[in-house]
Amino acid sequence: FADAVREARDGDTPSVERVDDVPAAVRLASETARAGDVVLFSPAGTSFDAYRTFEARGADFRAAVAELGGEA
Repeated sequence: FADAVREARDGDTPSVERVDDVPAAVRLASETARAGDVVLFSPAGTSFDAYRTFEARGADFRAAVAELGGEA
């Protein structure tokens, strides 16, 4: 996926980062986003290796955002 994003860029150089789990992704997004940025949580595939359901993955995402003191 990362290579496809880089190849599909249209003049922009997208930032593609790899992390081990959803909480790490939320932390990285929080550290790198600037005022006015929009951070979209949009997994590119299933997470059956880490979560039983997409609802569980979403709950983990919401918990990670709440830990930062933000809104999910």
